Amino acid sequence: MDTLVGVGIMGVFVVTVLGAVSAGVMGLNVAQDAAVAESVTRSQLESVKSQVYVVGGGYPAVVVPSGYSVAVGTAAVSGTDPNTIQQVSVTIYRGAKVVRVTNDFKVNR
Repeated sequence: MDTLVGVGIMGVFVVTVLGAVSAGVMGLNVAQDAAVAESVTRSQLESVKSQVYVVGGGYPAVVVPSGYSVAVGTAAVSGTDPNTIQQVSVTIYRGAKVVRVTNDFKVNR
């Protein structure tokens, strides 16, 4: 009987530890995605802002780590001349999953 209780306690302990480890690994993946997305977004926006203003957009994407991709879009800002300002949208993907979307503005100077 004592052996059975001991095995039961060990079983509960192992399941608890495995659950905690699993949650930790998932948390690390989320943190890694956030860090990569932040870095790529920053690089992409710096790249767009350093280039010559292009009416209608068409800015090239920066190089990203394997497994990730970036999409760059532009849109006219309502009520303004499209030759002077545009909204730039940067979307970071890991596979098919959207990790981060950031919007900023580019001014024709």
